[in-house]
Amino acid sequence: MSLDRSHFFGNLARLTRSGVPILQAGGILAQHARRDAEARLILSLREGLERGQTIAGALQPSLTPVEYGMVSAAESGGHLSEGFAHLERYYAAVAEARRRIRKALIYPLLLLHVAAGASAVPTVMAGGNALPVVALALGILWLILAVIYLFSVGLCRLAAKSIVADAFLARLPLAGKAWRLFA
Repeated sequence: MSLDRSHFFGNLARLTRSGVPILQAGGILAQHARRDAEARLILSLREGLERGQTIAGALQPSLTPVEYGMVSAAESGGHLSEGFAHLERYYAAVAEARRRIRKALIYPLLLLHVAAGASAVPTVMAGGNALPVVALALGILWLILAVIYLFSVGLCRLAAKSIVADAFLARLPLAGKAWRLFA
């Protein structure tokens, strides 16, 4: 999603910087929309502008509060293309951070799976069936990973609404720095 948002705002930045009117830019982007969300965003832009709303006001139903604030400030300051370019850079950075996190997690996950398989070695050496031991070890591993994932997602959603949860996330040794950068 972040990469799609980056491409969308980047295209809007380039079109508006080159002097293409925003409605025409929306029409160009609508012809090449990659996802339904992008098409809905362009449709809300067109409908809002036809009702006489500002660009930010027209896009507001489809934007996050951060995006709305950026577009609104850029529009009122007369630097719309710079606002779109800033959102492009922001979402590109978020996508890159997610890519790096996924890449960094591959090796530990691989080690955990090897360890789960290695837990069956004593059973095999004793002449037993290794499948139940490996299945149990992998089941426990994935249960723990699922609990950690669900807890993390819930905590991030809570932090968006709660100052206490936000402060807790910001103080975590490893995740706190990333949270402060992208919050």
